[in-house]
Amino acid sequence: MRVLGIHLASNPRDSSALAELEQNKIRTFTVRRDDEIIATFVRFSPDLVVFDSPLKPVEYEYRSAEKEMQSMNFTFHPMNNPEIQMLSKRGEKLKYLIENQLEVRSKVIETNIEVVKALLKINSVKDLQNVKFMNIVKNEFEQKAVISAIVGIFYLENNYTQYGDDIDGYVIVPKVDIS
Repeated sequence: MRVLGIHLASNPRDSSALAELEQNKIRTFTVRRDDEIIATFVRFSPDLVVFDSPLKPVEYEYRSAEKEMQSMNFTFHPMNNPEIQMLSKRGEKLKYLIENQLEVRSKVIETNIEVVKALLKINSVKDLQNVKFMNIVKNEFEQKAVISAIVGIFYLENNYTQYGDDIDGYVIVPKVDIS
């Protein structure tokens, strides 16, 4: 199975990171523009794309997913923050293209890396086992893209929890016992 993890920046002038995961091998890239993200997606042709960014812009402070996770003591930036609004709109556009408009199409899901790191008790990609890195992970953004791709494996193996609803969208995280 092929998974593309994406840590998306709100502004195309800033660095976004991609992680291609196939058979426990990961390759990372830092890109800026949407066309670079799309070109990597088309070339890699993943079964699943996992974004570490909101994919559904809303005008209110928190979506149902954030409210559910706040009850577990996680904190979030308000969704109506202008930076988060810009990020959400960019993510929504890319999701639409990937699922509907390109010659290669994939399912797209959203995750939250800070929640995933807490649930899996990992601080960096050095904590990951059974993964072979095909290049040096150059920065924090690429680390977040790697963790996004790992979430995709949990999703494809039906070992995940989803928070949210059909209106606001869902946030997918690995299923772990937090009791």
